Formats: sequence, structure tokens, C-alpha cells
Amino acid sequence: ITDGLDPVGIDLLKTHPEIEFQLHDSLNAEEIKKQITGHSILIVKNSLIDASVFEAGRELKLIVHTGLNALDS
Repeated sequence: ITDGLDPVGIDLLKTHPEIEFQLHDSLNAEEIKKQITGHSILIVKNSLIDASVFEAGRELKLIVHTGLNALDS
């Protein structure tokens, strides 16, 4: 989770101990690329996700966008 999530969403994730997650207040694309290895899901709210993040996140199976203007085509 790159830049926060509503507390309700975090509480929901916590009810599933089989789900491991890392919560970050704010990550830019470069920081995301450093952290993304080994992760299968990326949840973003406001962080800009560009093509370089997709390339670095080859193991990603799902990207969840909870905000506006986060995906760069």
C-alpha cells in the first residue's frame, strides 16, 4: 500500500492473517520500484504509477487504484 488507505480498508485486511501487507504513507515511483519485488498486489491512492513501475513489478497480479490520477498511460 503506497500512500495510505482508509482505516476501514486496513481493518478489513487485518482480519485476514493470511494476507501480508506493508503500509506506507507516501512512496514515489522510484521508491515503489525498490519495494515491489516479491509482491503480487499493489494498492495505490495518489502515487503515480508509470511504465517503469510495471516493468519492475513483473510479479504483480493485481493493481488496485483507490484515488485519482495514479495510472500513467
